[in-house]
Amino acid sequence: MFMLNASGSLILMYLCKLVAAPKASFDELNSADSIASLCTMDMALMSIALLLRMHGVTGASFLLWSCGCFLHYLLLLYFIYRVFVVEGYSWSKYRPSWMIPPIGICIAAGTGYEVGVGTLADLFFYQGLLAFAFLFPAAVFRAHFCGLPEEEVNEPQYAILAAPSALLLCNWITIGGGSQDWLTHILFLVEIFAACLVFAKMQVFARFSFTVHQASFTFPADITAKAMIMYTLVVLPQNFFFASLSFILLGFASIVVLVVSLRYLTAALDDISDKSPLTPVA
Repeated sequence: MFMLNASGSLILMYLCKLVAAPKASFDELNSADSIASLCTMDMALMSIALLLRMHGVTGASFLLWSCGCFLHYLLLLYFIYRVFVVEGYSWSKYRPSWMIPPIGICIAAGTGYEVGVGTLADLFFYQGLLAFAFLFPAAVFRAHFCGLPEEEVNEPQYAILAAPSALLLCNWITIGGGSQDWLTHILFLVEIFAACLVFAKMQVFARFSFTVHQASFTFPADITAKAMIMYTLVVLPQNFFFASLSFILLGFASIVVLVVSLRYLTAALDDISDKSPLTPVA
């Protein structure tokens, strides 16, 4: 119920933003990065649909899942149009956040399977897997051998590298993948590789000043912990090391979310304080 309340509150906050600041909200559609971030909203809708289904709300859960799925494809098509037609695709612009729209659709597989769409859910997973096969190696190569554009702004997006394989692994296990499936182990090994890359750069992340892109740290930390927990439960249920590692990653993810939230809150309060009419003018 807590997850349902938290997810619903975040969606409600964004809807309030649409009402209170419609121009700023629609201006976000003028950036490929912003469109990629918006795709996480419809992913949240599908997750809420799953939680509703778990609480016995079947009709509303299927409707909400369908809306989230439709919205994701709509944003994906607009993202492709924005990248290739409006902005003009260039390898120098490619960054990890661009993996979110094409790979993120795989969340429709795990949530759809639980909501009750049947084998149709498999199609969403394989769409995400196909995109992952091309976009993930490209993102790793781009980040390591070419560098990311505007390093101070986009370097936090490096953390997104840990998310795609973990998201695919969670949804693969949900739709029936198990310890006997080679794909389960391959996705897990890729996730370990990606997580190690991200952890190796933690010291680099710490020296950067606060930017809104630091929200990129939260979802990869969460989904990595979830992937480790699901893999351990399915493949290594009696393994003490992996069970302990799962709880360590869960604790780490909680700390990451807390720290990023506090940095957002501090930045917001500082901004309000700077604009306050009570602030003395030098």
